[in-house]
Amino acid sequence: MELDTTLNLITTVTVIAGVTFAVFEVLHMSARRRQNAALALLQSYETPEFAKAIVVTSSIEWFQWLAERISERESSHAPIPAHIVHRSWRP
Repeated sequence: MELDTTLNLITTVTVIAGVTFAVFEVLHMSARRRQNAALALLQSYETPEFAKAIVVTSSIEWFQWLAERISERESSHAPIPAHIVHRSWRP
């Protein structure tokens, strides 16, 4: 192979590698930009009112879960009042 042909081949491979690298970097930058935008949006909601709403929502969900468990338990057998179940208990 002649020197000119070899140098042209090396140049072509270098340009293709550079373009490929540039495409991957642009894709990575785009993904990073989307991630940063989502993070900025999430941080804009970080207020004391939002934190309180999360706590209230979690509490409501827990009470709902507890009510469902009690309903399931009472559906399998009739509830017995605590003062009857534990009438022999002494402090």
